[in-house]
Amino acid sequence: MIRILTTLASTLLLSSSVFAAKGAVYCKVGGQAVNAVVEDESSPCAADLWHGDACYTGDRQAVIDLINDGKIVLSDEEWISDAHFKGRSEIAYKVNDGPNEEVWSETLVRCPADFFKK
Repeated sequence: MIRILTTLASTLLLSSSVFAAKGAVYCKVGGQAVNAVVEDESSPCAADLWHGDACYTGDRQAVIDLINDGKIVLSDEEWISDAHFKGRSEIAYKVNDGPNEEVWSETLVRCPADFFKK
């Protein structure tokens, strides 16, 4: 039983690492780069995604899939959706403000080289 649980935990950890390596969305929180994908919680990058101030790394299609599959949660009543390619290196997406019944477009750019430096 312990061996099965250990194998399962290792598989899940590996899957998460591979998934993040394919594409990820980041923002800065307190000067630190933070991944926007948090399992079953609101993203620490919610405000940055709301205003188009986040960035991405890796494969654009993988990031588009993260957004369109609902892996990035802003809050219970606010979400991002309808991600698609924009130009040669950007990703366009919609911000949905449920309580105010508003929807608008924002853009993710690729994280610059110095983004992960302190």
